[in-house]
Order: sequence, then structure tokens, then C-alpha cells
Amino acid sequence: MLARDETPPILMEASDFGRKNLYGVYPFYMALELDGKAHGVLFLNSNPQEITTGPAPHIIYRTIGGILDIYFFPGPRPEDVIRQYLAFVGTPAVPPYWALGFQEITTGPAPHIIYRTIGGILDIYFFPGPRPEDVIRQYLAFVGTPAVPPYWALGFQIDYFASKLTELNDTVDIIRHANIPLDVVYADIDYMDKYQDFTLGKEWQQLSTYVNQLHAQDIHTVLAVDASIPVTGEAFKRALDAQASFFEWERIDQAPKSIQSLYNSTNNTKIMLGVSWPDAHVAFPDFGAEETINWWIDEITTFYKIVPFDGIWIDMNEPASFGTDEIDPWYFKTPKHSKIASLMCPLNGTDANYDVPPYETFSVFLYRNDTMQYYFQSDHRGEMIK
Repeated sequence: MLARDETPPILMEASDFGRKNLYGVYPFYMALELDGKAHGVLFLNSNPQEITTGPAPHIIYRTIGGILDIYFFPGPRPEDVIRQYLAFVGTPAVPPYWALGFQEITTGPAPHIIYRTIGGILDIYFFPGPRPEDVIRQYLAFVGTPAVPPYWALGFQIDYFASKLTELNDTVDIIRHANIPLDVVYADIDYMDKYQDFTLGKEWQQLSTYVNQLHAQDIHTVLAVDASIPVTGEAFKRALDAQASFFEWERIDQAPKSIQSLYNSTNNTKIMLGVSWPDAHVAFPDFGAEETINWWIDEITTFYKIVPFDGIWIDMNEPASFGTDEIDPWYFKTPKHSKIASLMCPLNGTDANYDVPPYETFSVFLYRNDTMQYYFQSDHRGEMIK
């Protein structure tokens, strides 16, 4: 009769409807009508109760007893319903500032953790506390505090994979006409010309005008930017001119000449090339170098003069490379992507010290079905053995 770890049965079989308790503990629902108007209902009862959904638009409410108080929140807008509901039950507690900081978790049988590293100089810093909040305060004083997000970034947001600006415009119009709150619109990488950063595709040439139109409606815009730069693009050329640094192989003989020689800009260099969304190989900026930071800032500020965005979403910045160590990567089967060779890391010999170190970290283990462990066998590329 109490709440269970179950989501609304949207994808369940028809026979499963109404048979499972929903996830959550608040007997409150909000209904959104086709005209965009909304209302809310709260069932207040001190006894165990259950709410299940049947074929829309109805719910099934059950309780084993008690006094049933029903409260209606008339809206008419969705945000009005929530405001009225919170005015009645109260707002959530504001978390302490330290709760937004960096956190850790203990692994292994308490009270110990397992720390592994493949090398380097190990600096250990102790933060004496004695209270938990003192530890966090001392830690943040050393590493710095997280950036405070702008207020609008905490609002209602949408990220829609639109291939054309008109599709994004139509989607936003539907949301607005339904009176659904909207504070931020994301433009994913499809706005670019062939997935090259700091460019606009032919179907997105009016993006600047549209962003200004959104601003007039108090809607902000965030653009996706990939931290993987195609070596055939203008941004990469500008980076080299600015003496920006990119991830490199340790030695020139490690760099695969068959790949490096495909491009004049990388031939006879140690720049490590991977695969991302563009059709050409990509390089990964080394943001630890001041020249790289200056080049990156210049690219963003220059593009801002073209499109007055409010924020950027930096993606692929782990850094990420598609199909690493795979001879037949998944994108070979994608018609829209060229069949360029993936990044192949050395898995044998003395050069394999990073991917197959003498003392292997826990990341070499993969999990399947929560209980079965598989080990990556270093002398068989890509083969998994139990």
C-alpha cells in the first residue's frame, strides 16, 4: 500500500496497468489539459494509501482508512499549480552550500578505500575538520569553489535534436502555445556545418536572428560545442596559428603514419587523432596549456559576435573518441559517417604501460548483469574472457 520504486507504467503491457504502486510518496497530481490549462489535486491522509494509473485520463486511489482531505489547486497555468501547492505544503528545504561541493564515497569493506594509480607524483593533503562541514570548507578553500550558475540555468529547459532551425522554432512554438514554462533552449551539434565547431550549417544561417527573438521572450539559448576539433576545419588551423596544444603521442614513431599523413596539418606530427561526429579525424585540445586556453576563449568570443548565445554546453570533453581500439567500429555501419580508422592504443609491449599497466586499476574490469565480472585480456584486442 506504500510507495514503491516504480515509474508510471507508460511502457508496460496493457495488462499491467493499475497493478503497481507508483514511485514517490506525495499523493499529489497535476493534470495538463489540451488547451494548456492545468489543475492539481492533493489527497491528504495519515493512513497508508495507493495511487495507480489506468487508461488515461484517470487514476485509481485507494486507502485503508483515515480522514480524507482533498485539496484542489486551480492553476490555470502549470507554474501556478506548483506555486499554489508549495504555498500549502511548504517549499523544500534549501540545502547547505557545502552540499553542492565535491563529495566522496567509501568503497570496499568499511572503514577503508582502495586507491590505485599507474604512476606519477602523489601529493596527499589532509583536511582535519573536525566537523564534516569544516572538512568541506577546508577542501574548497584549497581547490576552489564550484562556479555559481546563472539563475536562468535553474529553469525549465529543452534540448531537441533539430536538423533545421525551422524544426527547433516549431518545437518551441508548440511548447509556448501549450503554456508550458520554458526558460532555456539548447541547440545541439546539428546547428553546425558538418559538425565543425564555431560554424553554422546552411539550414541554420538565421540562428542569430532567432536567438534575439528568444531573448525578446525572456528565453535563453545554449549552444553545444564539442571539444574535439576536426583537423580539416578552420578552427584547427587557427589553433595551430595560435600555437595551441593538442594531445600528442609520446614519440613520433607511435603516431600511425597511415592516419597522420591523410592531412597536411598533422603529417609528421605527434598529434593524437581520434574520431567524433565530423567526417574527418579530430584532435583533442590540451587545456592545460595557456596558449590553448587563449585560443579557445578567442574562438568563443568571436563566435558570440555571430550568435549571441547565453551559454555553451561543452561536450566530448572527457576526451571522448568513437570506437577506440576497434577494427570494425559502430560508425562503419552509419551511412552518415565516413569510414575513417579509429584511435588504436598500444595494448602490447612496452608502450602499453597506460592501457595495460603493470599494476592494473579497477577500470580494466567490466560488469555484466550486476554479478558477472569480465576481464579485458591484454593480448587479444577487444576480446572479452570470463
